[in-house]
Amino acid sequence: MAELTRQVEASTDDCYVFDTTIRLIRDCIMIDVGELPSNSYMRFLNITIPPGSRIDHAHIELCSYGFNGGTSNLSVRGIKEPNTATFSTADDAEARPATVASVPYDLDAMPGYFNGVWDADTWHGVPPDDGPELKDIIQEIVAQAGWASGNSLAIKIEALFTGISRSVWSWDGEQLEPAVPPLPAKAPILVINYTLPSEVQHTLSILTTMGGTTNPAPGPYPYDENTLVDVLAIPDADYQFLNWDLDGLAITDNPITVLMDTDHTLIAMFEVIPVPPPSKVSGLRATNIAETSVSVDWNASPPEEEATLYRVYLRKVE
Repeated sequence: MAELTRQVEASTDDCYVFDTTIRLIRDCIMIDVGELPSNSYMRFLNITIPPGSRIDHAHIELCSYGFNGGTSNLSVRGIKEPNTATFSTADDAEARPATVASVPYDLDAMPGYFNGVWDADTWHGVPPDDGPELKDIIQEIVAQAGWASGNSLAIKIEALFTGISRSVWSWDGEQLEPAVPPLPAKAPILVINYTLPSEVQHTLSILTTMGGTTNPAPGPYPYDENTLVDVLAIPDADYQFLNWDLDGLAITDNPITVLMDTDHTLIAMFEVIPVPPPSKVSGLRATNIAETSVSVDWNASPPEEEATLYRVYLRKVE
């Protein structure tokens, strides 16, 4: 597993928008304006994650701008562009597509905080106790067609009206000196843990019902991503193979070939071979056959059963 850490690097790479107004060059980013719904944006450069990588963890770290906060109703999304550009106007920022993946940033639910109050110059955002897990958001971004290692991505924080203002340091705020070029001391930071495509594995869990086994034998097996795995169902004596249950889907092929594009559960279903029931009638004879009637007599088997109804079919024999 590899780790990547990036910090906002330019004045126009962090901003916030409320009431159709954008704030690009400010000491702080208002992630909750209070009076109106608002959105804030943070762009991160040179995300060196190859296509096909698995995102194992991601979070954003924010440094509080002064003592501020209270009950905030926030959620986090990503900008769904394979290589997002810097921000310029409110229309530019607000028109960008957002990821389907979204997570709440419920400050009241974070242990150790009274109504989500943040002290001045304190860092926040590391899960599980102080921030949301963003891995699904980052995964959706890097899974897009057109994504390449070294591209840029952006995070969007949405705030609904709560009457509470909350702000964090921006790139234009305090900076480390002397740095060439100057770097932000307290601008937003993005941390991502990921697994390279060549290292991604998925687990095939093989199970059976009573009446048989499999080859490979039942059990969990790790396979590299996109490996094709053949599994054979082997019934016991007096049993027969019925079908596979692959993640809830019935499949009758035997052997079965499973593409390991994700974790899978495979169940071999067996059933007892049915035994034909014994004949209930012996010694059947038909006599006095005419066009409209026939006389039939038989021996009941077993004899103690009383026959109440029989159906007889006649076939012409040449």
